[in-house]
Amino acid sequence: MSSRTGHFSLARFMQTPDSLPKPKRPWSVTWLTLGVLTFTGMHISRLVQSIVFWEILKDRLTFLSPAYLAITGLFWGLVGLPIIYGLFTGKPWASRALLFASLGYAGYYWADRLSLAGSPFKTTNQFFAIGATTTILLLIQWIRTRPKVQAFFGETND
Repeated sequence: MSSRTGHFSLARFMQTPDSLPKPKRPWSVTWLTLGVLTFTGMHISRLVQSIVFWEILKDRLTFLSPAYLAITGLFWGLVGLPIIYGLFTGKPWASRALLFASLGYAGYYWADRLSLAGSPFKTTNQFFAIGATTTILLLIQWIRTRPKVQAFFGETND
């Protein structure tokens, strides 16, 4: 009997979850991937620029070493690369890796900002930064919980 008519098909019945076609990548995952690609590119650029301008940075940065800029650029660049791959290809671990990396980066960003800025409200854009951090984390979590996104990553809603 043909599967086109809606009747039983032995070939369709024998498909394993691994052989089923993968759902199409949702637009929101594409946008997340582009965001992580941008983030990763900025940090790889930070690494390269800190190496290229090492001497200038060493002379001008009295409170920070160019090594700090290079190491953190390398670290966050290396964190982003597998996440880009996983998001783009729909690997089951990618959604959770993005969540942990974004929470880790938010923690790093605020620890770095508060330790380098001194007083937490010393800068004029402090409230904007709080709002932006919160909005980005909530947006990532909201996208991750959409049914089409969970299906793309092979997650179930049990």
